[in-house]
Amino acid sequence: MEYSDSGESTLAALCSVTQRSKDILGFARFPLAFEGNVKCSTCGDESKRFMYFSIVDEVELKTTKGSANFVHFCKFCKRENFLSIIPSSVMSYNAEDSDAFKTIVVFFCGGLEPIDFEPGFGFVVETGGSGARFEGVDLSDGNWENQDELSSDAVSISNLEFRLIKK
Repeated sequence: MEYSDSGESTLAALCSVTQRSKDILGFARFPLAFEGNVKCSTCGDESKRFMYFSIVDEVELKTTKGSANFVHFCKFCKRENFLSIIPSSVMSYNAEDSDAFKTIVVFFCGGLEPIDFEPGFGFVVETGGSGARFEGVDLSDGNWENQDELSSDAVSISNLEFRLIKK
């Protein structure tokens, strides 16, 4: 089952918010990470605390072949459930998207449903004026602000909101 995550926010003096940053060797310096609650699709048990999952984590599945970015064993039905971030689905949120929902990532889930979601860290923010980049931005509290030293503009992300959509 696939779930898309749509985000909406207000961007001030920003060009884009991107969700990955790679160095010259191709490895993520600030890996894309999320936190959220999950629910077992078999028995309906919901996690009591936020779970952490990252695009760079890879966990081997025990009950089937393959791997996933996040594996969760349900404490009630003992089922192995998983979530994988589909790398090709990771999209930027650009200035023209400001104040509108846009799909920014798709999760492939087996046996679980994401029921709550928060962005974590690993975001790259690029300003509209000078093109300055801020890497490793943490959006977990829903707001971010800084100063573009090249243009002297105040830059910010505010009113960050997400919704999960079952595909």
